[in-house]
Amino acid sequence: NNKNTKTQSPNPNRTPNKIKNMKDALMTNPPNVQTMIRNRDSELTYGLAKMELRKLSVNTPKPNVGGCYKLRVGKDSKFCCGFFAGKCIGYVCPCDCGCCLWHPACISYAGPFSFISMFMCNCRDSANPGAYKITDNKGNFTALVPAGEDGTVACFSENIYWKPEGDEMKVSMFWEK
Repeated sequence: NNKNTKTQSPNPNRTPNKIKNMKDALMTNPPNVQTMIRNRDSELTYGLAKMELRKLSVNTPKPNVGGCYKLRVGKDSKFCCGFFAGKCIGYVCPCDCGCCLWHPACISYAGPFSFISMFMCNCRDSANPGAYKITDNKGNFTALVPAGEDGTVACFSENIYWKPEGDEMKVSMFWEK
């Protein structure tokens, strides 16, 4: 049997210029990441922050993460049903130990006298020099990306076993000087 091998015509509902995915969208109309960081925009994604860090790293080989920072929730964040959106919820003073970044933090969830002290550690991200990341044994992924020209660090977190978003993950909070 000799079958007719006719090539199918392209889908008429699909235009050739249609954006296929987020990377195409970023290349077509890239957002101003520094404006997003200055405005503490909750729509900042992990992928955008890493791309901005690479741009900044051209001028500064290793962004300096040190000193004391305010922990500020993004302005439109849904964190705690949006109650903390745009608010400073604590402080962090990171210490770079060479291969990792220890960052003790005091966080206030219920007022000025109810602080929770946390000590976390993130390892250097070899794929993104200047950034730090870690995944614990429960699947909690945390990444710190110093992508702001003003020294702001964007913080990202998700659980890799429950609805992982990868580069599309939105910022959790910002460390601001």
